[in-house]
Amino acid sequence: QGSIEYGPARYPGQVIGGRWKPLQYWYMNSIFTDVTCACGLDGICYVKNDSPFPFSGSLLIEVESFKDSKSVAIYSEKKLRMREGPATILALTLEALKEVDGKQSIVHAVIVDANKKIVSDNWIPYATPGEMALPNASLSFTIQRCELHDDVVEISNDKYSSCYPVKIVVKTDHIAMYVTLTTLAQGRFSDNAFVLKGNSTKIVEFIPFVTGSFDHKEELELLKKTLRVEHVRSYI
Repeated sequence: QGSIEYGPARYPGQVIGGRWKPLQYWYMNSIFTDVTCACGLDGICYVKNDSPFPFSGSLLIEVESFKDSKSVAIYSEKKLRMREGPATILALTLEALKEVDGKQSIVHAVIVDANKKIVSDNWIPYATPGEMALPNASLSFTIQRCELHDDVVEISNDKYSSCYPVKIVVKTDHIAMYVTLTTLAQGRFSDNAFVLKGNSTKIVEFIPFVTGSFDHKEELELLKKTLRVEHVRSYI
C-alpha cells in the first residue's frame, strides 16, 4: 500500500511529496486524454473521442527522422469532426506508415482543438530505444531570472514566493527522446519525459510542494544547484 500523492499526508501509506513517474507524464499528454490518436506497424491508426461532447479540431500525423530531425507529413486533416463519446472511433489506413523504419525515425500524432490548443501529443515508437539510431543531441537549460517583488505578501511571508512557478527553458540541437528533468528541490514539473524536436525549445515550470516550513529561497537555490536534464541517448 502507498500511493503517490502531492502535499501533506492525509492517508496511511501516502508518500509525502511524491512525484509523477515518467510514464504518467507520457500518458497525460498522449493516450490518457479525452481525444487521442495512435498508430500501429500495420499502418492502421485510430482517432478516439471519449469526451461527452462533440470534437472539432485538426489532426497531423508525421514521421520525424533521427538522422536530420526533418518531419514528413503523412496525414493531415484540418477539419476533424467527431461526435460525442465515449468510444467514438475514426479508423485510418495509411500505407506510408508501413514503410517506416522504427530504428531511423518515429511517428508523431498531434490533435489540436478549435481553440488551437494541443489536446493529444503522441510520439509513437516503432522500435525500442536501444534499437534507435538516435543522434547525440546536446541539451541545455536556462532557469529564467526571478524578479522579486517587495510588496508580495503570502502565507509564507517570503518575497521569494513570487519566483514560483519557476520557468525552465530546455533547448536541443537535434531530436532528443524521453527528455527528463530531475532535482533535489521539493516540487514537481509541469511536464516531463517528453520528446524535443531538433532545434527546438520547451518551457517547463517547476511547481513547489508548499508546506508550513517551506523555504522559497532555499528551495530555489537547491533547484539551481541540482537540476539535471537528460535524454535516453545518454544511456544507450
